Amino acid sequence: MPRCSNLPEKTIRGFRAVMRRLDLSCALHLTQNDSTLIDAATAARLPVPTFSSGPTNSMRGAAYLGRLDSGPTGKTASSHDRKATLVVDIGGTSSGVGFLPPSGFRRQAVAYVRVAGVKVNYGMPHVESIGVGGGSIVRFDERGKATLGSSSVGHDLETKALVFA
Repeated sequence: MPRCSNLPEKTIRGFRAVMRRLDLSCALHLTQNDSTLIDAATAARLPVPTFSSGPTNSMRGAAYLGRLDSGPTGKTASSHDRKATLVVDIGGTSSGVGFLPPSGFRRQAVAYVRVAGVKVNYGMPHVESIGVGGGSIVRFDERGKATLGSSSVGHDLETKALVFA
């Protein structure tokens, strides 16, 4: 199979460089879209299952935190006490909203989903994306009405976002 890019390998090398700087000697794994982990070497060779895994990470984190929510009794919530939850993964330019049932396992997308405009049919979470993220630019017209467009400072948050000003 022809190679188009060495981006996956460069990304893994970058992660490993940070781990060395932090003096970490643990194994490196990445999250796949089906909520499981993949070792770094395999992810570098087969990166597609890790695409768009940000929402999956957020849903797994929410499931974990939901199990830690002990409530007034001090005990971990049982599965019948847990509630369904909408989880929002906010990126710089968009947000992904996923449904987390009481089981704690994200809802699987039925049929296919699109990744970068390409139809794929593999384990992906059912996520609805909206074009509003942490870097979205809010504009006000002369009447004070706010609008959100597709423009964003998501690529340069630290210097252009109001929260960093």
